[in-house]
Amino acid sequence: MKVTAVTVLPVSRFNYVKVETDEGITGVGELHPASGTGGTPFVPRAAVEYCAEYLVGKDPSHIERHWQHMFRRQLFRGGSDMMAAIGAIDIALWDIKGKSLDKPVYELLGGPVREKVRLYTHLGGATPEALAEEASARVEEGFTALRIYPFGDFGNSDFEEGLGLENMSFTGMQNNAVERLAAVREAAGPDVDLMIDVVNRLTPAEAIGLGRVLAPFNL
Repeated sequence: MKVTAVTVLPVSRFNYVKVETDEGITGVGELHPASGTGGTPFVPRAAVEYCAEYLVGKDPSHIERHWQHMFRRQLFRGGSDMMAAIGAIDIALWDIKGKSLDKPVYELLGGPVREKVRLYTHLGGATPEALAEEASARVEEGFTALRIYPFGDFGNSDFEEGLGLENMSFTGMQNNAVERLAAVREAAGPDVDLMIDVVNRLTPAEAIGLGRVLAPFNL
């Protein structure tokens, strides 16, 4: 069996890599946007093309050999975009191997280690009231852990500009986060685990300061 094509499949803001073979078996892997998280991930897509240059024509079953070659083929190794491409291709190659042997990949990697996985869900919402309403609904569905972006509706630039986050003082941002977490905690109850994701927007000193004012919520 030989690899005949390696292509990127963009689906909305998500991207996947498809590896095709001459025996009709295909594998699919998820391509993380890496440095393109805030926009179109052109660089990891290009990294997939760079890897395809090597991979086409090779036996897809030599997964470790291909990983090592794609990694060592780089002059400056380990960047996020290149590792995202290698990771997506690695998943696709395991997918092909599992299909060729008629086995789920977890069996090839040593078998299952658990029968269930605990989940958390991310809450969206532009106001504390909206967050509280969604928190109540998610807890009712059975979630025991919730995560929020503590400064507004992440990704909605109009909302963030309207809230004044670009001009808000750090103390104002802290108070805004406290208000939102308090609403979620009250709605979710005392036994639900809460998390925040600030998405790389704080300096270490700001992160420490935010952590202190949010300590009462036991994040």
